[in-house]
Amino acid sequence: MGNRRSAGHLAALFTIIIWGTTFISTKVLLVDFRPVEILFFRFVMGFVALLLACPHRMKGVRCRQPETEYTVAGLPEKEMITEEDGGIRAYPLFPFDPSRNLEVFYIEFDAKVTHYSLPHVAGVEEYILPVQGNLKMVIGGNEVFLQERQSIRFGADISHKYHNVSDEVCNVYNVIFYPDN
Repeated sequence: MGNRRSAGHLAALFTIIIWGTTFISTKVLLVDFRPVEILFFRFVMGFVALLLACPHRMKGVRCRQPETEYTVAGLPEKEMITEEDGGIRAYPLFPFDPSRNLEVFYIEFDAKVTHYSLPHVAGVEEYILPVQGNLKMVIGGNEVFLQERQSIRFGADISHKYHNVSDEVCNVYNVIFYPDN
């Protein structure tokens, strides 16, 4: 936080210095240029400076292509993510989309497999929806047992554990929502 504040103060100081010198520069430039030409070049230089300082698109400005009314997703084998020596297979149905701030996975937990997850950044929420089997979760020290057709939503900015307590595969949908930062 301190570094961001210092950077903001330095940027403000730099802006004040530039702003202050433009009055003198304008007086000198008026000898050879018309006021509208000076104005045009100032805008061009300002635009180039901003583009160099912050080349990414502004937050909140979305230039998306028109979307279809729906998207059908399957289990992409080539994009499968494995954990716990292959005992967990996660398929990204809808990979992270910054315009929606979420991602959706279909996850297969082999029998008796356990997975520990470190805390995500503040504000992240997870939704777990079991479709086959039973899943024991430990969320910040609290145990929760999920059965088929149940679901849970929790703040994922604390450590959490997934454990398939049964002798059969447990399949779940996992939706991860990321807050605007």
